[in-house]
Amino acid sequence: MIKPEKSIKYFSKINFPVFYGTSDTMSAKIVFIIFLLCLLALIQMGFLARLALIGGSWLRYFNIIIVFVVIFSFFERRKENASFVAAVFGGVLLDFYSENFFGFWVLILLTIVFLIKFVLRKYVRVPTFW
Repeated sequence: MIKPEKSIKYFSKINFPVFYGTSDTMSAKIVFIIFLLCLLALIQMGFLARLALIGGSWLRYFNIIIVFVVIFSFFERRKENASFVAAVFGGVLLDFYSENFFGFWVLILLTIVFLIKFVLRKYVRVPTFW
């Protein structure tokens, strides 16, 4: 039988894998991303779909959520994976208003983010001076 003191010491020595930031900052970032994606979906589906500019209705086909996910995955740090969460949630929001099968936009956005992360990790070297 294990004594309680030894079990506490044993579990205190285990090093769990941690993301680049702490779990609090990562969860706060994910909540902020979800809020921002909901706001962008509301703007895109409610306002921009009915707005016609000088040249026609090009804003009807302009997708703010895809642009946000791509820009976010470009400028995110290499070791963080919050852009995958943004791709999944943005894809679900786009699937709600799409006539395609459910999961189409999730697959498209996850593929885009995966390719961007792969190219940035494999072929792009960001110069650091410290």
